[in-house]
Amino acid sequence: MKKSLSVLLSVLLLLGTIGFGLIAAAEETPTYNVGDHIQFGTYPQTRVDETEELAAAAAAATWKSYGYYSGNGTLDGLMQPGDWMQFADFYCGGEKYRAVTISQPRPYSTCGTPDPDCRQKENGYTSNHTYYFKYDTLTWRILDPNTGFVMCENVIDSQPFQNIVWHKPDGVGSDYYQGVYSTDYADQYPTSTIRNWLNHDFYETAFSAGQKASILSAEFNNDAEYGYQHWNGAPTTDKISLLSLADIMNAAYGFENDGSGDFSKDPQKMTRGTDYAKCQGLSVDTSRDGISGWWLRTAAGGSMYVCYVYTYNSAAYYNTVHYTSCGVRPVCYLSTLTDDSARACYLYSAGETAHNLTDVSATEATADEHGYTAGVYCPDCETWLSGHEVIHNHLGAQTIIKEPTENEEGIVDIVCTVCGEHGQYTAAKTEPKPDDNDVSDSGGFWQRITSFAKGIIDWFLRLFKWFGK
Repeated sequence: MKKSLSVLLSVLLLLGTIGFGLIAAAEETPTYNVGDHIQFGTYPQTRVDETEELAAAAAAATWKSYGYYSGNGTLDGLMQPGDWMQFADFYCGGEKYRAVTISQPRPYSTCGTPDPDCRQKENGYTSNHTYYFKYDTLTWRILDPNTGFVMCENVIDSQPFQNIVWHKPDGVGSDYYQGVYSTDYADQYPTSTIRNWLNHDFYETAFSAGQKASILSAEFNNDAEYGYQHWNGAPTTDKISLLSLADIMNAAYGFENDGSGDFSKDPQKMTRGTDYAKCQGLSVDTSRDGISGWWLRTAAGGSMYVCYVYTYNSAAYYNTVHYTSCGVRPVCYLSTLTDDSARACYLYSAGETAHNLTDVSATEATADEHGYTAGVYCPDCETWLSGHEVIHNHLGAQTIIKEPTENEEGIVDIVCTVCGEHGQYTAAKTEPKPDDNDVSDSGGFWQRITSFAKGIIDWFLRLFKWFGK
């Protein structure tokens, strides 16, 4: 009997071990290698034809200016932003889109004037038209699976490295700065326009709140190309960045390097731009199957030149910082490499339902925490879609700004004890003072009459009871 029980226990233990192993295997994180791809975030990419529904949704959306720069054709530091290209993000049929209008073409460089024969026209985008682009998931190539270092597989936009460039008139040809009063050279990545664009415009557009939490802040080296240490930049700590010259020659990242500087021989460096990037004025090499070049962050060869991945053989692999036709391939470090192939931002527009929306009730403010208005939350992308605005408490110091009266509400300044923020609130009108001789005070007058009559009735009742005895 004991032997049979022992065998049974052994079998159960074995089955339990197998079951646990199967569960552990099912939950094991996928293994990635250099060159593998994942999908993470969304960005306007694919051009779609206009429909009545898209046009109506775009017309009702909020339009914003890109604020792209133009000048008078000289590097005088006087380039100015304009409103001649605008965009609007909106939802239609459960999908997210971006509409783009062009009232005049984008110049080749930020110092230039609008040119009708611009890159946009070459790419099929002309003035006085509206174009529509669908938000698609971004594909990233894994450069280092151990650190989570990834790079966008495609050129996703076209932006200058630096908007404002000033040539200091002192006879020194290499002195180009980021503004008339700036002491930063035009080729410095730490203070560049494109660094700000990557960590604000692109970062805020491409990722949900949950995805932002997966993007690590990392330190990036900004030394100039070898031999040009005069233009070394200080290290930067960013969420999003660009590759450096050293990165693009690193075989560990999957790149080839024959030492010639001819990037066009490495197919891993060659890529195409999205429809949206072409709409922004991206330069496209039609002689080489439509591939495009893209910025690196490494200063090179002078104060207005930065390393750049060209699409053709060139001894000088750099470009001038104010060109608007240069591609952008962002890089970042992810805390966990997971393929987020599902739609990343499950947002919605008015009147449309969407994936996994949760209504969250309002919460009251306390002495230790803010309250929040009711809102709609998506747990999949960890994003508040509407509402959820802060409610400050009214427990701090109060200062009367305007005394309330019987006819007007007052104003009182109240400090929130959680964050110290001041807020002005209305104080209720004061109650009118009762006048004993004023019979118009119907409430007080009739109350006194009723009380007097009740006293008389009570006295007669007591008198009748006494006679009854």
